[in-house]
Amino acid sequence: MIYCNDSLRRGLLLAAFAFAAPASAITLGGGGDARQVDLSQTYDLAADPASAAQTYVTTAGGGKFAKMKRVAILNFCTQFMYSKSALGTSSGASMAYTRASEGGIPLDLEKMTAVADGLYDQLESSLKAAGLEVVPYETLAAAPAFQKYARNFVTGPHEVEVGGKEDRNTSTSGSAVVISAKGRPFSLDCRVQSPSQTGDRIQMSYQLKDVYLLSVSTLVDFANAKAKGGFWSGAKADLQYGEFIVPGATQYHFTGIMQPLYVNVWLKQAVVSAKSPFAVGEMERSGVEREASPDGSSGSMTVKSAADVSFNQDLYYANAADYLKAVNDMFIAVLKAQ
Repeated sequence: MIYCNDSLRRGLLLAAFAFAAPASAITLGGGGDARQVDLSQTYDLAADPASAAQTYVTTAGGGKFAKMKRVAILNFCTQFMYSKSALGTSSGASMAYTRASEGGIPLDLEKMTAVADGLYDQLESSLKAAGLEVVPYETLAAAPAFQKYARNFVTGPHEVEVGGKEDRNTSTSGSAVVISAKGRPFSLDCRVQSPSQTGDRIQMSYQLKDVYLLSVSTLVDFANAKAKGGFWSGAKADLQYGEFIVPGATQYHFTGIMQPLYVNVWLKQAVVSAKSPFAVGEMERSGVEREASPDGSSGSMTVKSAADVSFNQDLYYANAADYLKAVNDMFIAVLKAQ
């Protein structure tokens, strides 16, 4: 099984500190919750972006993109998952049965940065091709309003906990590393736009002479974690390996002073790579733990499972670049049609 080995994990922690992410589901404006990930629904890179967007993209606050004249990229966060886990528990009259599955992949900071920088360049070119002026970052960074807003910005990479789901009988969770394109500082709320920051962004938009401020967040994942549990219902836990761009967490968020005050575009369905960088062997039990009460009247058993997984790192990052470009093309197509 591929794990994030100790030396890699220590390196990440030395380079950054961890901060918590909201564990609740992300709700998409006008489009309901993000759809469940289905790794069999792969994305066709030859598809027309505008047509594909009808399935994959949802928006909120539309109708203003055509009226935008100037845009500045305020935040650009690219996240890569490196660890996932799933846990399911089933209980009966006197016995609790738990299944657990976990795994991870090594991350390459240089390749991650190349993917983020490439997407940044594609986005900037797309905005210019749509007729917008993209304010240079140096101009934005020199503005007093930005300097005040950015006083709490951080530099990457950062290790983050990405919320899965948790209830009485099941839980899924994961960890990611977040970086900023071009090595620029970024706000910790770049992944989930904080309403408390809206006023500051609107004021900055006004002081920069009606510039819309764009925050970008993308998330690349390597496995879909599933868990099942309940009273007498059987426990299951599984990691399905496959590369995909995560819905809900992948979005472009524009803030300005025109009504509506923001324009948001999200993925509502996972963009799944057609060529998987993983080859998964037979799933096997890797450990069994038993416990019993002192009088023997109740007990519990935990079964952990693992599989040997081969990983094509070059294909993984090539996929990430190609499919994030496809997401960008869909987002721009939708915005231009507003």
